[in-house]
Amino acid sequence: MTVARSASRKMTMRCDIERDGAVGTDDWNTDPEEALAPHLADVHCWAWIGTDRETVDGDKTVSIEVMRMMVPLRTDVTAKDQIISVKNRLGAILFTGPLRIETVERRQTHLELTLDRVSDG
Repeated sequence: MTVARSASRKMTMRCDIERDGAVGTDDWNTDPEEALAPHLADVHCWAWIGTDRETVDGDKTVSIEVMRMMVPLRTDVTAKDQIISVKNRLGAILFTGPLRIETVERRQTHLELTLDRVSDG
């Protein structure tokens, strides 16, 4: 079995991806509000929780769960996109979003995404 085939067999989950369609700046040269819209549906993937850390934000503690995900090499995904949900093959939700994509790294057989899910604690 080749490495590429091994990576594709691991991708037994599915995810939905949104993309920010807002472009340009307004009259005061500020970025427009996010205009997230569905981009890709049922993308083959494999997601796992990498690390978990807490940080203090003012008077509240925020838990930041850092996740990793692999998707096929030719997936049209950028660090400006976000994952809406991760499901198993039967459609049961395994991870709820939104999950912000922090990095997209090209590997030999797949793309590896670093995801952040932020929740108030």
